[in-house]
Amino acid sequence: MAIRLIIFDVDDTLAPPNTPINRSVAEVLKKLETRGIRICLISGKPVSYLSGLARQLGLQEPILSGENGAIVYYSKDFPPKQSLVVTTVEEGKVLEELKSNIIRDYGDTVWIQPNQFNLTIFPRTEKTKIDLFQYVIGRSAELYAQGFKTYRHSDSIEVVSSEINKGAALRKIRTFENLKKEEVVAVGDGENDIPMFSEAGISIGIKMTGTTYSLRDIEEAIRFIWDLTEEQ
Repeated sequence: MAIRLIIFDVDDTLAPPNTPINRSVAEVLKKLETRGIRICLISGKPVSYLSGLARQLGLQEPILSGENGAIVYYSKDFPPKQSLVVTTVEEGKVLEELKSNIIRDYGDTVWIQPNQFNLTIFPRTEKTKIDLFQYVIGRSAELYAQGFKTYRHSDSIEVVSSEINKGAALRKIRTFENLKKEEVVAVGDGENDIPMFSEAGISIGIKMTGTTYSLRDIEEAIRFIWDLTEEQ
């Protein structure tokens, strides 16, 4: 069955955090669009961040999903041509209290990402990163009981409602686009990508096992996807 959608995590998948995506990778993404394949970018970053990224990549009709899949935008434009809200759960009392405590205790040694649904904290120093990770992970059982999951990344830590995940977003996109799992490829590198792998016919993990294919870097993954779709 032909591939009709490829969904990519961004940080540590398409490129390391705060690092430009390799030009050769961007060129293949644009060429995949000319084959009639939709490109979706999904990330813990806000969807507005992804909109700017998609414009810089030169993508024509991307699908963008921000805050770990909480919301989906169709197109890179503002306002988007179409938006799909995957969850109606917004940042509530639990996250507001946690955010206030972190700001009180860590001050300007952290930066809080401006989100609508999740809490994402970026430590500015290595010491703060170690302390913050220990603090939030130490509360993970309590947060889980209150309906939240915690994700630790190389540069940040996220606290996300259990109702929000990349698999739910991909399922929403598949329904909207009338796609079967077998028509979807998902590419990611971390724990928060696992839910979307189950919604794709082919999953590609970057230095990650438990997927259909585990590849060493995005360049190898892009070559594999190009060959996979070349004769469809």
